[in-house]
Amino acid sequence: MISTSRERGYATRAHTADTILQVWAPSREACLEEAARGFVASFADTDRATPGAPVEVPLRGESTELLHGLLEEIIYQLDATDVVPAKVSVRPVDDGVVAVLRLVPAAEAEPVGAAPKAIAYSGLACERQDTGQWRCQVTIDV
Repeated sequence: MISTSRERGYATRAHTADTILQVWAPSREACLEEAARGFVASFADTDRATPGAPVEVPLRGESTELLHGLLEEIIYQLDATDVVPAKVSVRPVDDGVVAVLRLVPAAEAEPVGAAPKAIAYSGLACERQDTGQWRCQVTIDV
């Protein structure tokens, strides 16, 4: 699955019992947004669902920790409350970011792949490139 433009986007590929997600964007926050979008798109199509009220999720740490925390929050929301984000926006704060999730019931999303179980630490990356563009990589355990 690929959602791409030169400025920002994501690509996924199957890998044994995992999915590898690669993301690019012009800023850290945009890269985290694309990672969330690609992550959800790997298992659910939310295009026809109506997003609910925003839920703010503060995340602290370095860029890779922010990426891991955001995607683990999405897994938690799916497992604990049976919802998935239809939209995600991310804004910076002093020691991290605040992710704003617009959630929909999982029953309103069309399943398109295996539900994620966890985010692997192996190969996890979120970093600014020499070109100024940000890149993230995630291995999703399914």
